[in-house]
Amino acid sequence: MEQTLDRLLARHCAPALLGVKPANLVSLPLEEYRLLAPQIAWYSHVLRQRGLRFLTLDRRCKAVLLLIYSPVKLKRHLEQESCRQMLSQVGYPSEGLSEKLLFLQSRLAENQDFPHEIGLFLGYPPRDVLAFQQNQGRCCKLCGYWKVYSGLCRARLLFRRYDSCRDYLCSRVARGETIPQVLECA
Repeated sequence: MEQTLDRLLARHCAPALLGVKPANLVSLPLEEYRLLAPQIAWYSHVLRQRGLRFLTLDRRCKAVLLLIYSPVKLKRHLEQESCRQMLSQVGYPSEGLSEKLLFLQSRLAENQDFPHEIGLFLGYPPRDVLAFQQNQGRCCKLCGYWKVYSGLCRARLLFRRYDSCRDYLCSRVARGETIPQVLECA
């Protein structure tokens, strides 16, 4: 069971776990989440030493959305003026990361679709989040970890860096190590 969670986190959350990205999101089937809940709670406790938090963003009928994030990095990203303006326009509180995360949880609970601003919480460039919204997801210049509308060179570099994080963690987990062991938290 431990390897299952480690593989999921390595594959979907490596950039956040390794401190390269403010947050990553992973969707777990509800049954799998129930089986992994004790281990998720343990990892959440252990990885606090690395400045990471686990937050259940949403529980849909068949899946649970789990956000793995660095409060320091996420707060810094969301404090950019363009992020603040975008979040303010859809009713987010102006202060406090916890308050913003609670508001995001409520937005997810009341909507069938993901609210567009979730990209900001995942560290996507605000200009790309806005362009995605304006273009309804079409006409992007590059499609990778997000749909890129500007800053192609920077996005390509970040995508390669994220791939390297994923490859590194996946290879360590494949050798039998746990995420806390790899991150030296065990």
